[in-house]
Amino acid sequence: MPRSQATEARLGVATALVVLAGILPLSGCGQDPLTQIPEPAEIEQPWLEPEGSGGPWNLLLITLDTTRRDHLGCYGYELPLTPFLDEIAQRGILFERAISAVPVTLPSHCTMLTGLNPQEHGVRNNGTFLLDSTQVTVAEVLSAAGYATGATLGAMPLDEEFGLGQGFDTYDDDFPEQIHGEDAVLERPATDVTELAATWIREHQSGPFFHWAHYYDPHFPYTPPPQFAQRFGFPYDGEIAYMDDELRRLFQVIDELDLLDNTWVLIVADHGESLGDHGEPAHGMFVYRATQDAPCILIPPRQWKGLPEQQTRNRRIEEVVALRDLAPTMINALGLEQDRLPCSGSSLLPLVAGTWTGPGVAYMETLVPFFDYEWSELRGIRSKRWTYVRAPEPELYDLEDDPQEQVNAIYQYPEVAQRLEAWCELFAGSSEKPLETQQIDPRTLERLRSLGYVASSIPEGSAVNDKDPKKRMHLVRKINQARNTIQSNPQSAIELLQSVLREEPQNSVALRFLARAQLTARQWEPAYGTARKIIARLPDDQDIQIYLIKAAAMTDRFDEAETLLDMAMEQDPDSRRLLRVQAELLAVQGQDEESRRILEKLIEGNPGDIEPLLHMARYEWTAGNLDRAAKLIEQILSQDPNVPGALAMRGELLWTDAQEMRQAGRREEAAAVLAETQRVMEHVLQLDRAEPVASFRLGVLAEIGGDLPRALQLYEQSLAREPNNPETHASIGGIYRAMQRPAEALRHLELAESLGLQSVSLLVNKGVIYATTGRLAEARAAWQAALALNPSEEIAVGIRRNLDMIKDQ
Repeated sequence: MPRSQATEARLGVATALVVLAGILPLSGCGQDPLTQIPEPAEIEQPWLEPEGSGGPWNLLLITLDTTRRDHLGCYGYELPLTPFLDEIAQRGILFERAISAVPVTLPSHCTMLTGLNPQEHGVRNNGTFLLDSTQVTVAEVLSAAGYATGATLGAMPLDEEFGLGQGFDTYDDDFPEQIHGEDAVLERPATDVTELAATWIREHQSGPFFHWAHYYDPHFPYTPPPQFAQRFGFPYDGEIAYMDDELRRLFQVIDELDLLDNTWVLIVADHGESLGDHGEPAHGMFVYRATQDAPCILIPPRQWKGLPEQQTRNRRIEEVVALRDLAPTMINALGLEQDRLPCSGSSLLPLVAGTWTGPGVAYMETLVPFFDYEWSELRGIRSKRWTYVRAPEPELYDLEDDPQEQVNAIYQYPEVAQRLEAWCELFAGSSEKPLETQQIDPRTLERLRSLGYVASSIPEGSAVNDKDPKKRMHLVRKINQARNTIQSNPQSAIELLQSVLREEPQNSVALRFLARAQLTARQWEPAYGTARKIIARLPDDQDIQIYLIKAAAMTDRFDEAETLLDMAMEQDPDSRRLLRVQAELLAVQGQDEESRRILEKLIEGNPGDIEPLLHMARYEWTAGNLDRAAKLIEQILSQDPNVPGALAMRGELLWTDAQEMRQAGRREEAAAVLAETQRVMEHVLQLDRAEPVASFRLGVLAEIGGDLPRALQLYEQSLAREPNNPETHASIGGIYRAMQRPAEALRHLELAESLGLQSVSLLVNKGVIYATTGRLAEARAAWQAALALNPSEEIAVGIRRNLDMIKDQ
């Protein structure tokens, strides 16, 4: 939005607060609530002179993604999640009130490495912003000073293409990638980060060096290793405990190399996680303590002589500090000159030394509500006692009486809100960069979405508007619930998303997931309409392009689908994902050989890409090449033993084997294989509650066992995912016939026939229904048609018996 509009909107908030200050008396008693809030002014940038401190020093920066401060023992958590961090904190300086500027991974790390707040360095969100090369990072300063510089990254949001690689000799962001349907794995577990970081440090131990190790594990989804999942009932806690254990392992390597004598270590989180506080499941939407309070521990080298030991060992700093202060702190600690890093942050070493009282306030912001949902941005200020949030309905929390930020004290303390708003305006000020996104590779955006990020561009309109995020979190919760159930229960997801759209018809996130859910539920025409609606707003969004291509193909709009695919491939000619879509489009049009050729190319290029392997296995299965299908299935399951589609085909292979054994008279072996079939298919449904092949086959097994209600439930579950499967309709018709519900039975049997199925059982069932409802001529025709299909002699005898019974009627 234009700068004048933004200023006018902010002044509107400030003016309202001035009015409140004029009409309300000062509330409360005792200490003046303004005492601990400095008057708005430029913050000092003192420097601790390095004379006599020794050196040169190495630097190890460890960032803990999405780690809540209050889930560490050294910050008061009761569960023993972090024995190592608790121990290491006693060796150095623990900052009790380190505040993240933004609850988003990339901009927060940019702040830590440049010493600038997000509105200054210009990176406001993951995925669509790049750190400009004109910005100076800690790595660039240290590289110019002769340091070896390296980074080991834990996840995709910090990929080098977003700009943080500048200044690093090596920037290891080679994340493993496996695509399973809509989801990609693009993060490293803590074990891998530790191994890679330790290897780099060993290779550069002669120093001086700067290494940055980024641990991503506490970020959603929370999937700790089994031993940590079992010890801690809450998976988020299990992830933190696992990370702590790996940090211990990294420090063992550093200690073995005798590097703790001459290495500064800074351990800090980029932000926390809401975990349901204020109704927020994760992070990004709010700037409350749950996400903005960052654990921060600074450990000097054992041989550093810059300050007396009592000031740097087992020390706790109570003053508010900001993560933008960490970059100049690192430069100061290494004994380099202050002017090497142009930044707005302040070195914290004078605060540790007692020669400076600290900044006193910290700036906070999130534009995620605007980028994702077109709601209002949030900005805020934290002081030792107060949290102030600039919002359509502004908020003020007295942390002395209300540490959980539950009671808005804006009307009780208007003079406090007024001063903090003035700080908020000062931080933005003339240094704020305009919102400028960069063109990002579509595959990069796809990978980011697999980690939960959805924005792909800046929406039109103003980021300062009347849509208050705190009044709309129920919509976010519904969207998240729908997203998590699209695969297992697409119809439920559709209903949740439609309820969101009744409140906000233009909610692009809800529309995106609605199109995906409708495709999963095989609701082709509605999916086409939804994708058409949203692509007009996001024409370059590859997700939406793919949804529209698939929906167009499945509604026989093949020319449109091909045109859309050509346009998408012009934008991203190397996209493996688009090649997979092209293979699907060719298959839908019956061009199996061309489709197979593309899949073979995809498999040859990346044998670890599971999706084309799965498609190829299905082709071989449909063509009757069961041996080839079986080999592909095992190849898939050797990479990931929990791919529902591959497991379902393995179950079907077992079913086929059992039928052959039964026909050969090997009944005991057949029974054992059928039991294994059931076990495999039940496991499939644990992974994907509505997987149609597994639901259907378990329905057959339930019917064989005489449990008709269970069989009906499973058949209907399968039908929900594949509504045009004639065999499922025929099976449901047979169940209804056995339950003496002829009208429902006949409807499904006729649907099966209209979908192209001609089978003996279908015709026999139709004949029985016709006969029992007095339609004897139709019964006779159905049974005669069944005989024409050459059934087994046993069945043929039964059909002839039925025909004899109605011969004279």
